[in-house]
Amino acid sequence: MLIKDGLIFYNEVFKKNDIYCEDGIIKKIGFNLDKSTGDFNVVKSDGCLVLPGFVDMHTHLREPGFSYKETISSGTKAALAGGFVTLCSMPNVEPAPDCEKNLKIQNKIIQSDALCCVMPFMSITKCRAGRELIDFRKIPCYCPGISDDGNGIDDDELAQKAFRAAAEFGILISSHCEYKKFSGKLAETEHLRRDLDLVKEYKCRYHAQHLSCSESFDLVRRAKYLGLPVTCEVTPHHVCFCQNDVRDSGNFKMSPPLRSQNDKESVVKALLDGTIDVIATDHAPHSPQEKERGFLKSLNGVSGLEVAFASLYTNLVCTGRINLSKLVNLLTLAPSRILGLRSAIAVGEKANLTIVNLENSWKVEGKKFYSKGKSTPFEGKIVKSSIEYTIFNGNILFKR
Repeated sequence: MLIKDGLIFYNEVFKKNDIYCEDGIIKKIGFNLDKSTGDFNVVKSDGCLVLPGFVDMHTHLREPGFSYKETISSGTKAALAGGFVTLCSMPNVEPAPDCEKNLKIQNKIIQSDALCCVMPFMSITKCRAGRELIDFRKIPCYCPGISDDGNGIDDDELAQKAFRAAAEFGILISSHCEYKKFSGKLAETEHLRRDLDLVKEYKCRYHAQHLSCSESFDLVRRAKYLGLPVTCEVTPHHVCFCQNDVRDSGNFKMSPPLRSQNDKESVVKALLDGTIDVIATDHAPHSPQEKERGFLKSLNGVSGLEVAFASLYTNLVCTGRINLSKLVNLLTLAPSRILGLRSAIAVGEKANLTIVNLENSWKVEGKKFYSKGKSTPFEGKIVKSSIEYTIFNGNILFKR
């Protein structure tokens, strides 16, 4: 494959260059590369951005157990349409991946049906019930970490044991911060405060999922100042919306909920000063029946993979709040560093690439998503930029 005339995100700057790939590997990067002998697939990117394939640290693929909501096949199709080549799948499936036997059930489907890289998280507790820890000695190397996502661990003594074991075995804990004994913002902030105290005590690697309020960012900011091994994420919908935008629709029902305008503004500050490490979609599809009950009765969760980049580019870069390089880092290099992956565009690296046209505008229509989940707060919005190609291991798997 020869990719011509693109603005390549190379050494973290944009430079007009060509890329030659062979056997799924980037072989040459240079100006005016020409195809020589043999059969080549020439991709004319004509001024589009050529980016590292996007990496999502927080995706719900629902299979096994809830394939009426999403399958690994439909979820990875949606990922490719959104420019993502790597997904971390959350463990709220059935059976929960709390042991090697159950994980193999999920991994067998991944191996047969996934169209891009899927890295499954194991659960922290058996059945994600928050009562008994899994065997930390039997977490395979292809699992990026552990999470009881959707459930916060309320039991402080059990949490202490989990953080101690995670430190002993070098395992990343990815935490859904929601203390059931509190309500509102306190459910998030007090759970996060407890977790950060445990990180300080045991020095285990820790990632806070989908944070949503200014007080949480302050806690992470201080933890990083102390040099603790802490990272965190925020979602595109918490970047772009606040509680003032909520309508009586399942499109706005999510966990954590949309917060105040001040909390939304604090997200940008935390992105700029490095408090927030990555943007993750928290793609959480449900069936239409589960999302058409109005705001109060619909299930939590919205589809995010296919509109993530366009919504962020429109609301952050086009408004001058952050620059384009920062946004690309948040979706590519930063999550890759946390996960121990290599994603930069460089000679010798895998040809996992996303080609983006910044000039194209389009209207978000959930009914056209590849995902089975059609619910999105961006419904009807006009967004700028489109994914033109997603290339995985040197193969074009999505073309607009």
